[in-house]
Amino acid sequence: MNRCKNDKGYALIIVLFAIVFIMITSAVFMRGALSNAKQENIIDTNNLAFMAAEMGVDYYKWNYINKYNDVKGQLWEDYKEKYSVEKMRIQSSGDINKDQQLADLPAKIREDAVKALWAILDNYTITSANLAGEKYSFTDKDFNIVQDLANYSVSISGDVQGEYQGKDKMLNFKLLFTMPKFDEDENENSGSQSSGGVKDLAWFVDNDLPFIPNPSWQCPSGKQANVTGKKCVFSDVNLIGNANNSTLYFDGDATKAPNGNLGGNVNGSKFYVTGEIASFNLNNMENGEFYAKGNIAFKNMNNIINVNVFTKGDFSAEQVDLSGSFVAMGGNFKPSKHVKLTGNSVLAIRNDWKANSSSQEIASGSKACVGGSVNLKEITVSGTGKLYYVAEKANTAGVTIIPGKHFPISKSAYDKDPNNLFKNCQGGGNVVTDPDAPVLNEPAWIDPRIEVDYY
Repeated sequence: MNRCKNDKGYALIIVLFAIVFIMITSAVFMRGALSNAKQENIIDTNNLAFMAAEMGVDYYKWNYINKYNDVKGQLWEDYKEKYSVEKMRIQSSGDINKDQQLADLPAKIREDAVKALWAILDNYTITSANLAGEKYSFTDKDFNIVQDLANYSVSISGDVQGEYQGKDKMLNFKLLFTMPKFDEDENENSGSQSSGGVKDLAWFVDNDLPFIPNPSWQCPSGKQANVTGKKCVFSDVNLIGNANNSTLYFDGDATKAPNGNLGGNVNGSKFYVTGEIASFNLNNMENGEFYAKGNIAFKNMNNIINVNVFTKGDFSAEQVDLSGSFVAMGGNFKPSKHVKLTGNSVLAIRNDWKANSSSQEIASGSKACVGGSVNLKEITVSGTGKLYYVAEKANTAGVTIIPGKHFPISKSAYDKDPNNLFKNCQGGGNVVTDPDAPVLNEPAWIDPRIEVDYY
């Protein structure tokens, strides 16, 4: 009997030890599980804070990239124009160091463009993201926008702090924008170039027309010579047969017998003349340009489309019928018969418009700017035409001034800066298009590059 009772006592003790062991083991496992859950929650919170910071980097990155994409095209156009104008100025100068200046010019213009891009991005304000009601947020910390002229780039760097449920994490990023080159692949066999730089009329102030230097190549000679895709010196305008997409340089006058015509097919070509151009018909011409340091005297100019004419002297012609063309003269405009400007043509006259009794009409989006005297009674401004002139120099007797067609400025404003008048005629007409011309086309933009560091 006593032995049976002892056996039951031992069994009870064993059961109690087992219960205690199970309870201790369960507590250890429960504590471990709770610890793991807490650790996982901490990791999740950290990861979500990093994700919030990454979202902030993307937000600021794409704001800056979108701004860059919005302005880069116009920036390129502006500084391409400055490059072209400055290049022609240097080429036409007598500076003994002009070869070095030309060599240094692309880098200088590129640096100026980088400075302009830096100013745009530095003044750009990004509005804060609206994250109301979200459990996460991000903020920018001390962005630094730097121009690197040695590498022609602008960098934006700084920290973005992400926050999720009170946990902060920081990312550092650097965004790099690089300005492409301003240069030309030009050689002596090149044809014509765009006249866009001359159309800004900055040369009007001092009447200093940009001019190319004397080419080293001689054009083909002989009667009815044919020139295609060349930049060369031509000796006699009477010998021109055909000149396609070429630049012809005349050291002296380019004159023909009265009532003659200019060669055969000369479309798409440029003529640079150090003397005068006279006195032939210029009919049925498209996509051509004339530059003269002396006077230009054409006979008839009928059916002229996309032709640009620039002279430091007087410009005279009998009949002038222009469409999509640009004519600028440092002297007087002296038509002997009718004048008609259509198709957004531009007539820029530094001195007087010596009109005659024949029809003189500005129509169809065309405009004229006159720095000297002009008799408004002899000029018809119709449709969407516009006439800009100096009020005190104009004869307005018997004329009703029509706002939106007549645009006078005061003599004091003109004397202070002639560009107050001529800026209204900048860049008009149509630029000659030549697919083989060595012009500064749209560059191969380098994609913005970003680097991100995790703290």
